[in-house]
Amino acid sequence: PSLLPDDAEDAPQGAIVELAPARAALMGTIAERIAGHGGAGLFIDYGHLRPGIGDTLQALRKHDHDNVLANPGEADLTAHVDFAALAATARAHGLDVETTTQGDFLLGMG
Repeated sequence: PSLLPDDAEDAPQGAIVELAPARAALMGTIAERIAGHGGAGLFIDYGHLRPGIGDTLQALRKHDHDNVLANPGEADLTAHVDFAALAATARAHGLDVETTTQGDFLLGMG
């Protein structure tokens, strides 16, 4: 299987596609543990249910977006999580997976 998202072949020349093999490996380890010993996982982070083409690396400084190279040590660097890829890894290990938005999750919790 390809590491690229399903819509990557439709991306324009020079488009950025983010891959995170270490994140996939970590999810594989977690999924193996849950599959072998039982349990559940809850993963909350910035991201989208379906990944897109483009760069999600960003810097946040004083509650605002900043240039990622402008203020080293003074801005938090983050990138969106590809929840579809994490779900696919978990499913490949035989786990049931449900994804939802943070808002829907919180509303469902009351």
